[in-house]
Amino acid sequence: MKIAVRFGHQLTGADGGAVGIVKETDVNRRYGPKVISKLQALGHTIINVTPPEAHRSLSDSLNYGINLANSNNVDLFVSCHVNAAAYTSVPRGCEVVCLGSGKGLDYATKVSNALSELGFKNRGAKADTRGLAEIRKTNMPCVIIEPFFMDSSADVAIYNKVGDEGIANAIVKGITGQTGNNTAPVVNNAVASAPVQKSSVSTGDSTVKIIQQQLNAVTNARLAVDGIMDPNTIAKIKELQIVAGIAVDGKWGPQSAGVIGEIYSKPIIRIGSRGIAVRVLQFRLGIQFDGIFGNQTVGKLIQYQKNNGLAVDAICGPQTWSKLLGL
Repeated sequence: MKIAVRFGHQLTGADGGAVGIVKETDVNRRYGPKVISKLQALGHTIINVTPPEAHRSLSDSLNYGINLANSNNVDLFVSCHVNAAAYTSVPRGCEVVCLGSGKGLDYATKVSNALSELGFKNRGAKADTRGLAEIRKTNMPCVIIEPFFMDSSADVAIYNKVGDEGIANAIVKGITGQTGNNTAPVVNNAVASAPVQKSSVSTGDSTVKIIQQQLNAVTNARLAVDGIMDPNTIAKIKELQIVAGIAVDGKWGPQSAGVIGEIYSKPIIRIGSRGIAVRVLQFRLGIQFDGIFGNQTVGKLIQYQKNNGLAVDAICGPQTWSKLLGL
């Protein structure tokens, strides 16, 4: 099956996400890449239709993913979110918005049921009553997934217990009837929420090995995968942070893990794109990493694609990312 996945909202521009006890764009950019990798592990073709950051209008942000999904004739559109209302200690639960009939309703019901098995109150499949663009303008079944309410302390407590791994497993189970295993070494929620520091790990630590593998893939760090948080590994974490334009402290926390998650999702970027994925691509191409996909980036990318037997289209998509990352 060919599936389009979008991480809802943007970090810049007019399409901002909600903020409660947790932040929507933090959570969905942690569980979303896991959904992608698990679906890929089950053999599905995934197109990440999340718009590159470019200070977009709301309509531009929404239409980017819709148009990309429609042009690729995907079978299902999955939009990853977190719900919001007003602060409460009462459980609110999970729901999945859909057209209200057909295959979309079937997928929505199954995903909501699977999420409820984690402990969330099951609000079920909800027929769209607001004319939501992703549901009304896509040519395929669409589900807008709201795993829990970010302003319900009871819901957030369940989320903290099951983590992004649990959320992703439930979504994949609802879509496919199976739970995929991550083949790409994406750091799990426990690691992302508890930064790794040199003093807290031992020789041969498996978590540090995963981090070293990821750094080798994303920044070509050429670290020994020995599980030791040594000065070389710390320096390469700092290098990743510099390249991504995030806080530079040499510690492995949610921001660093989020960068890895974004790159492992193999986003489609092209001329005019902006953001972290562009910065990483530019770094790997050996040019100034300003995060703006301009003519210099186009030229270097075309050269890289020619040299590596890839389709020469000046677009960095799944095939080009796979070659760059060695995955």
